[in-house]
Amino acid sequence: MRPLPKLILAGLALVLFLILVGVVWMERFQAQLLCFGLLSLLLCLRRGLRGWLSEIKVIAPFFFMLLIVYLLFGLTGLPGASGKRGDLAYWLGFGLPRVLMLVNSILGIQYILSLLSFQDVLRLPLPISISKYLLLGRVLYQAAFRSHAQIETHLNLIPSLQESKLGFKARFNRMLASTLALLYHIISEARLKGELIDNRIAHCHPREK
Repeated sequence: MRPLPKLILAGLALVLFLILVGVVWMERFQAQLLCFGLLSLLLCLRRGLRGWLSEIKVIAPFFFMLLIVYLLFGLTGLPGASGKRGDLAYWLGFGLPRVLMLVNSILGIQYILSLLSFQDVLRLPLPISISKYLLLGRVLYQAAFRSHAQIETHLNLIPSLQESKLGFKARFNRMLASTLALLYHIISEARLKGELIDNRIAHCHPREK
């Protein structure tokens, strides 16, 4: 199939998927859980178990941070949408489908994008001013997976984090440090790689910079 029709079909599939996950099933925990299982199976078949695990390792810190936030809401009795005091059951019932919705959205996007090759995207009749963002996005996506393993390795070298049983506060601080380090690395890579791409465009495509 030619790149343009293939991209259009992938775009339609992505829009339909996001409508189902983010609107129709937003508050249905069972549907979100079933969707997670199906996406996990599809990604395992597409990329293998190791590829699926690498996706989950990157998503996990964000997942647990959101889950902890909803747990804190429940433990402190923060009022819900109705203005009434929300207990732990209310906030877990409210938060779990939404946390899974975020995870499913990321996994669904990754699966649909895996059906396209990057060469398909580059062969589209797009101006270089748009293509550069596609190239930068691919570079940052690859950098996130490479750097995550390195960040975890460096965190494991911290003596205070080498204890066999870490308390809740230590685990939370470790997860927060991992997330912030990953975000900082991606922002730094975006600035550096963006400047390099702009420099190439300025020399190789002077009329389209």
